[in-house]
Amino acid sequence: MKIHRFFPLALALLLSACGGEAHRTFTDLRGGMHRPLQVATGKIHVLVFVTTDCPIANSYAPMLRELSEEWLGSNVQLFVVHVEPDTTVAVARAHADLYNLPNPVLIDPRHDLAATLKVRATPEAIVLTSKGVQYQGRIDDAWGELGTKRAASTQDLLNAVDAVRQNRKPVPARTEVVGCLLPVPRN
Repeated sequence: MKIHRFFPLALALLLSACGGEAHRTFTDLRGGMHRPLQVATGKIHVLVFVTTDCPIANSYAPMLRELSEEWLGSNVQLFVVHVEPDTTVAVARAHADLYNLPNPVLIDPRHDLAATLKVRATPEAIVLTSKGVQYQGRIDDAWGELGTKRAASTQDLLNAVDAVRQNRKPVPARTEVVGCLLPVPRN
């Protein structure tokens, strides 16, 4: 019974740590409602932040589709998140269609998600569980620097998700993203 007595305090602390964003609902391009920051115990949310004009982010579209298909029906949910201030549903839908992005695709023009998670670039990936951020950084090491793509030798995002699925901490838990800086959000 002591656990129940502390539940309201624990919930209040979690919400204040997330700035109340954990319960914020985002609509995908098909009208579905999602709470990507609210992760149930045993579930994993992967968020990948993109813009329509970032060639590095766009180059990962086939991999994101493959990962989404691989995780279908599992405890892992992938969210693609547009972070351009002027991105409308129509623009995001055209981009998603052009690059065959997996659903759900969310729009975050004011950077509600990006600011909460301290995202700085695209394509930045976040692995979340009910315990918070487990991994943040690049998808893989294919882009060593801007303008230089090579065959990836380390699949950072996939390794992080696999570690979390095996109840281990991802190593490394943070990597640097080579990509495009987030555009400045409108107020």
